[in-house]
Amino acid sequence: MEAEIADWNFEGVKQAAHDEWNNYLSRIEITGTDDEKTNFYTSFYHALIQPNQISDVDGWYRNAADSIVKAGNGAFYSTFSLWDTYRAAHPFYTLMVPEKVDGFVNSLVEQNRLKYRASCLSGDFGKKTYTMIGNHGVSVIAEAYRKGFRGFDAERAFNAKNTQTVYKLKSDWETYMKYGYSLLT
Repeated sequence: MEAEIADWNFEGVKQAAHDEWNNYLSRIEITGTDDEKTNFYTSFYHALIQPNQISDVDGWYRNAADSIVKAGNGAFYSTFSLWDTYRAAHPFYTLMVPEKVDGFVNSLVEQNRLKYRASCLSGDFGKKTYTMIGNHGVSVIAEAYRKGFRGFDAERAFNAKNTQTVYKLKSDWETYMKYGYSLLT
């Protein structure tokens, strides 16, 4: 608390929170009725509350194995819900909160390195359930790289992918490669 709110003052904290959210929400200006604007900005707000940073100010966090570990890059994000967010939310993040994208990618790669298997993720960058199509973390990382984000080790991310090459329970890798479905190769 001392690191995040050094000078405790309720009104000051309230104003700082207001200013921070206004900074994000003012990145898009829309026209419409008051109801349409309320609906839009409420949705925008909801899009920004996750992924959420679960590491403390010193970078330490408790992982799914109930171990206390330190994020390799100081911040660790969780609750990606990739099967729901890779199509629209993550492209949206690259446009509206680009300062967070490298942290998101680093967290996905870190999860792979630490063998962190949170139930909120699909694919090898999370819990492998074999119930989703492909590996949604790969598209998030590839898109970030393609759009010029370089605050992560791209080689490490590529080497961590293991999309359908290792897990063949539901895949036909020969056909997958024959028709060029490999995202990162």
